[in-house]
Amino acid sequence: MQKIHFTVFSQAYYVDAVWGFGCPSGGMRNFGNLCHKYKIPVTWMVSPKSARCEQEMLTDYHEKFGDDVGLFFRYPTGEKFHHSSERAVAQALSVEDYRHYLQEQAAQIKAALPWATIKIAGQGIRTTKFLQACLLEGYLG
Repeated sequence: MQKIHFTVFSQAYYVDAVWGFGCPSGGMRNFGNLCHKYKIPVTWMVSPKSARCEQEMLTDYHEKFGDDVGLFFRYPTGEKFHHSSERAVAQALSVEDYRHYLQEQAAQIKAALPWATIKIAGQGIRTTKFLQACLLEGYLG
């Protein structure tokens, strides 16, 4: 009998918006427990803030289960924003702007998680310029 190989990714970014606030600790723990029970590693899509506040859990999951992290891109929308403003910011950024923010956010994640090899980046709002910047920065997906 052949084996089926699973890999899973989950959004695990820090939320600071009118509809929610904080790190996704409980959801990460529940989802991690489910996946790890069946020996399925998870790639957690983290923002710099969630990498910092979930540093211990992510490191533990990496060491025990082989979990990894990807970059969940956060748009520079300022301190007080509603997610509806992200689309306007996304459209206004140039490829070089995206590259700058990708580099900055990856460095912040690596500062919290020195073991991280970030190979993927993503966001809910995608633009052609974002994709071009990701490819130029060497992201695989």
